[in-house]
Amino acid sequence: MEEVQNRPDLVSRVFVSKSQELKAGLPHAHFLIILMDGYKLLTPESYDKIVCAELPDPYIDHHLYKLVTKHMIHGPCGYLNPSNSCMQKEGKCKKTMLTEFFLMNTINNDAINLNLLYKEFPQHFVWSSSYKMWSRRKQRLSIRRIVTCHPTEGERYYLRLLLMNVRGPKSYEDLRTMDGTCYTTFREAAEKKGLLHSDNNLIACMSEAVTYQMPYSLRRLFATILVYCNPGNPKDLWKNYENSMSEDFKTISNVTKIISNA
Repeated sequence: MEEVQNRPDLVSRVFVSKSQELKAGLPHAHFLIILMDGYKLLTPESYDKIVCAELPDPYIDHHLYKLVTKHMIHGPCGYLNPSNSCMQKEGKCKKTMLTEFFLMNTINNDAINLNLLYKEFPQHFVWSSSYKMWSRRKQRLSIRRIVTCHPTEGERYYLRLLLMNVRGPKSYEDLRTMDGTCYTTFREAAEKKGLLHSDNNLIACMSEAVTYQMPYSLRRLFATILVYCNPGNPKDLWKNYENSMSEDFKTISNVTKIISNA
């Protein structure tokens, strides 16, 4: 069987075909290019010689200017720029489930009174992917899980940690605020809120991972926690999840015994 690296002709044809089908903004592609030491770009001036981030001249190349400003510039939107490409016909910006969760905690009386965690919100409200909005759930229960984050993901991990513990946040800034002070990072906010002073968040992280991760992945997660999260009692953390982390070894051992006795 031929391997990919042996058919650059086919790879090139597929790449060109895929590039022509791109729908996100103007046709473009992302490359990872590793340069030899003698050609590496080490200064801002070196980058400036080959990278151009200027808008086309609206008078010399008006058509290209309109395309770039319409498809390749992100924000501002809303009332600052109602004609931005991210705006819907109703004059609303395309929102995410999280930003609309913040909005509901600001303007919706039911959401304000319930004062929910983000993971609890789908039990009482339903998300419309068509209208990009939450509405009151009228029937049926819903069980959802926030997308998991690895501790090595940095701010994304601490954002998730805050969402799992802070009720009714109204914005990213609100999540980062403690006693009237808005902290710069989610990690700092999590620390000030006392979420990093115990192993509870690490126990929650491991408990959730146990429900869907394989033993090998659990061991990697445990090792990452030891390196990056500085648990207060790593021995107890190990004992709590030792069976789950070593389940594959036990299975292999049992299979080996059965084969030996056969």
